[in-house]
Amino acid sequence: MDKKEIKGYENLSHEQRTLVETVLTNLENGTGLWTPGWEQGVPVSGKTGKAYHGMNNLLLTLISMNRGYTDDRWYTFNQISNNGWKFKGKSKGQGVSIEFFELRDKETKQPFDESVLDGMSEEERSEYMDENVYPLKKYSTVFNADLIDGVPEKKRVERQEVEVYSRVDEFLKNWSEKEATIIYGGNAAFYRPSDDTIHLPEREKFRTEEDRVNTSLHEVGHSTGSKTRLNRDLTGTMGSEKYAIEELRAEFASMFIAQQMGVKMTERHLNNNSAYISDWAEVIKKEPSILIAAVADADKIMKYVLQKEKEFASGESISRGEEQQTKTPIKEEKSDVYMPPSEVAAKAVAFKREAIEGGGGIETLTRMSDRDVVERAMNGKGAEKFSQLYNGFSLLGSEEKDERSLMTRIAMYCSGGEEQAVRVYKSSKQYKEDKPNAYYLRLAQQAMEFVAKIKNGQTERKPVWETGSQRRFGRNAKV
Repeated sequence: MDKKEIKGYENLSHEQRTLVETVLTNLENGTGLWTPGWEQGVPVSGKTGKAYHGMNNLLLTLISMNRGYTDDRWYTFNQISNNGWKFKGKSKGQGVSIEFFELRDKETKQPFDESVLDGMSEEERSEYMDENVYPLKKYSTVFNADLIDGVPEKKRVERQEVEVYSRVDEFLKNWSEKEATIIYGGNAAFYRPSDDTIHLPEREKFRTEEDRVNTSLHEVGHSTGSKTRLNRDLTGTMGSEKYAIEELRAEFASMFIAQQMGVKMTERHLNNNSAYISDWAEVIKKEPSILIAAVADADKIMKYVLQKEKEFASGESISRGEEQQTKTPIKEEKSDVYMPPSEVAAKAVAFKREAIEGGGGIETLTRMSDRDVVERAMNGKGAEKFSQLYNGFSLLGSEEKDERSLMTRIAMYCSGGEEQAVRVYKSSKQYKEDKPNAYYLRLAQQAMEFVAKIKNGQTERKPVWETGSQRRFGRNAKV
């Protein structure tokens, strides 16, 4: 695999590069996404027992498959050292870097104490979180338990296959009755959005029970894209990039759900992926952020499906007829991957996006390089002032000064020119939809020129809008 073929490779984080390289290597080697017969559980933190989600889950799962690990527990170096354990061999090159987000208090910059939310309503919690909390990206290197000498033997829960399949069949029965109708017959498996139906061959047509179950979960994944569920763009036609990406989404989702339900990977994944391998590889090379977004969407699909399963079991879920009368939008659970919703990711496939919905925050940014601009500014020099401006506060006495100050702070971290600066600016709450795009492009151009002067040592002064002077900032302004 030639890294030069991956567009924007230099803008990806180390963790994102590792995931992109691993997926592309598997695709180009002709092995597809999964190893047939794989039955490992969800990767978990060895210390807490909590499962990894989204990008971290996929990355650790793929590495486990490729390296042949049999244990799903992962530990940090400090956890290994503090327990007095040792590596069985050389540890160099065996660690896997993962990324996660820690919530921080905007005022204290310390880890957020969730106890302050006690007693608040859901609406009050949401409002408090939006106004007082921000996510901070952090990194950690973890090692698989197979590499460690002294780690306690894992307690394995033996589950009978009949128990696993019974669980899936009960779920499918409820999904058909209360969500998308499942119609059995024929030789093809597919989801039809127009009438919200899943079509599957009869049970005896499948080579194995694993094939049947994994195929069923894949199509359930597609059906979550309905407007009445997670509302994804399902208009892609076979052979299009949009279609291939939805297949990628559903494939990741079926793996995540299968992990949770105890179903192992089968040859079905290898054989059925072959039709999309070249499409997937091409799409990922063009825009690696689409892979990250697809993983985030798959994580949302998995959480949505498992939540529905709980509702089915508790009797909380209503019938399809009742639901059409009383349906209200389902609030998505935020993923620790911290990625945009699927409809935004789908628009990014065209690679021609000119603008985003204003004021939506970092979640509306689909390009990883744009997100990195915000994250670096949030954690760099003047982070507090940037955060306040980005979130719509007025600091400098006039709207124009606030706009120019924020644009300059964005420009300090931009490597993609004026267009990138405008994209990032439009995600802030300073953005006004009634102002033309040309206005913001002009602001960005002026800010980029000022930043270039600073970097070239031509000026050390603050821009005029932060000095109290009434002089205008522009190409010919004396600063």
